[in-house]
Amino acid sequence: MSTVFFYLILIAITSLNWNAGAISPDIFWRDYVQSDIPCDAIEAAPGRYIGQAYHNGFMVATLYSYSNVATFDFGGKKTAIGNLKILCSHQPEKLYWEKVNFSAPLDGQMTDAVKGGNQANQFDLYIGIRYSMMGNGRLERWLK
Repeated sequence: MSTVFFYLILIAITSLNWNAGAISPDIFWRDYVQSDIPCDAIEAAPGRYIGQAYHNGFMVATLYSYSNVATFDFGGKKTAIGNLKILCSHQPEKLYWEKVNFSAPLDGQMTDAVKGGNQANQFDLYIGIRYSMMGNGRLERWLK
């Protein structure tokens, strides 16, 4: 029996320009201090936050509130302990998850997707969650 997945991409209601740690004035990256989740951090799922870990570029990562590590995929599951960032917002209501159909043309999809980092300073990575029909979600990155 094969598993069916659907994908959600983090979308911002405002137009985005990613620069020097800021996505927009209301959506930004903070340096992550171990075991200290900021009150304005974006929670992707209970106990899981959107982060960045440096590994040949800033990779989209999952930060866990109960742990001092971040996990991300790059040729398999990787963990990072230092040089982490956490996504924050003073106005989280400006963010929402949008379902994306990767088997359809991307025109009109992911138009205001939130940039989560870059791979080898060449490819922009966007924040998303992959869900199985069983309800299991996993924070991931996508090229646009």
